[in-house]
Amino acid sequence: MATSAPTTTPTTSQQDAIRAWHNATLVPAQEVRDAADEISTAAEAFDLTAMGIHCQEERDAVDQFQQHMPSPDPDLTAQLRKALSDYGAAAAICTTAVENRNIDDFAQGATLLDQANTYMDNAVKILEADLGESSNSNSPQSPPSPSEPAATVDPEQDSLQQLQQLASSDRPFVQANLADSWIPQLSSKSSTQPWTVDPDDGVTYDPVRILREHQQLRQKYPGIIRLLWAGDWSTFSAPNFWVTVVASTFPESAGALAWCRSQGLDQDHCTATHLHN
Repeated sequence: MATSAPTTTPTTSQQDAIRAWHNATLVPAQEVRDAADEISTAAEAFDLTAMGIHCQEERDAVDQFQQHMPSPDPDLTAQLRKALSDYGAAAAICTTAVENRNIDDFAQGATLLDQANTYMDNAVKILEADLGESSNSNSPQSPPSPSEPAATVDPEQDSLQQLQQLASSDRPFVQANLADSWIPQLSSKSSTQPWTVDPDDGVTYDPVRILREHQQLRQKYPGIIRLLWAGDWSTFSAPNFWVTVVASTFPESAGALAWCRSQGLDQDHCTATHLHN
């Protein structure tokens, strides 16, 4: 879903409210971005000590920013909530990497920081439109080059494309090795709105979070995780779902369920699926 500036011009009172909110969040907003940049710089330098310091700075800055939420503009709030969620998750992963003394553990955190920065950039554009300002308002404007059109990166669309590519690349293996067998199923998330909501933690799984969860499962169970598009298999009654499965086959459902139990997974996070075309 592309992000665009509001199509209506805020009233003077609305602009005043937004401007007051903006002034109150200038410091925490800058601290969130600065800490993210410092984490990235430290990670590139393999400096775990500096990462540990900046991880905590990021967590503190996110907590401070959260105190000013929501903003007066719902569209702005939506982008900021996604940004702060990803910044917070990246800081948590960063802390774990530092505690484990393993920079490789931060790989997913780096991806989250990139996504968070994109959401924050989108939020800035919405804020500028609300205030009737431009990020380059003090400098002359020149028309964009026809060969370099201005575009807003849409994290949801980018994640959707990655999910499609994963399912497409996994399908030949699944067809050849998993079809007509019982396999463990770890996740099933709607590809369209309304998005799937996890009843345990309240997380809403849009494409960005679906991709993140799937990538985390691939890291946790290396070499045996595959992604299915439910519409390719008659097993599933609802076609518009992304399904994460384990590439371990069993002649009966009991075998797949035993695998789930062996991993300490309950029925809400692992079930048996008989895959067929």
